[in-house]
Amino acid sequence: MLSLRILYPASLLIWLMAGCQPANTYVDPPPPEVTVAPPVQRAVTSYVHYTGTTQAVARVDVRARVKGFLKKRLFEEGTIVKEGQLLLVIDEEPFAVQLDQARARLAEAEASLKKAEESRIREVARAQLSLDRAQLVLSRIDEIRSQNLFSRKAASREDLEKAEATRKKNAAQVEADQANLKQLEADYEINILSARASMKAAMTAVRTAEIDLGYCRVTAPIEGRITRAEVDAGNYVSTVRPRCWHRSTG
Repeated sequence: MLSLRILYPASLLIWLMAGCQPANTYVDPPPPEVTVAPPVQRAVTSYVHYTGTTQAVARVDVRARVKGFLKKRLFEEGTIVKEGQLLLVIDEEPFAVQLDQARARLAEAEASLKKAEESRIREVARAQLSLDRAQLVLSRIDEIRSQNLFSRKAASREDLEKAEATRKKNAAQVEADQANLKQLEADYEINILSARASMKAAMTAVRTAEIDLGYCRVTAPIEGRITRAEVDAGNYVSTVRPRCWHRSTG
């Protein structure tokens, strides 16, 4: 009982002392720190990543169109070349000789055509026919005279037979002349057609030789990056294998 009396006043004193302290008040927390920027309106590109390969827009294999020894290679592998740029030069001399020969044959064909068109062989044959017809008329007159003389006993049978033989000979000659003239007229047209065909063939040969000579100079068909060449100057090239590859830069 004594101890309770002592503790009670002490606890009362502590409570009274605690009731005299100031009350707790609510304080707002400070605002958080943020980063700000003015709004900007612009297009946004969406990117998607894939695994793939690239390929040229166009690809051309540069090939030799004629056979011969390569004299010059005028490009470096991996460089950009322009369309029409000279790349390779094949020995042109054999093809130049072929072109000269073709032109000579063309000149010969032109002369043959002119000769065929200006031929006077038909006129000569006609003149010969006229001459032999005149001889035939004379031989007929001579035969008639010999017959009259023979009937009057003024000429021998031998003279009559000779006159008849001459007339027959001249008649046969006229027939031969007529056949020859007909053949020459047909040959005249055929010779002209043949000469024209020969000249056309010669012109074709000249054009072919010109093309082959032009093929000795190989140019770039498109603009782009040229890759690798399989031959160097001095090698023999043919129309079978491609000599280099040419890619566009697209």
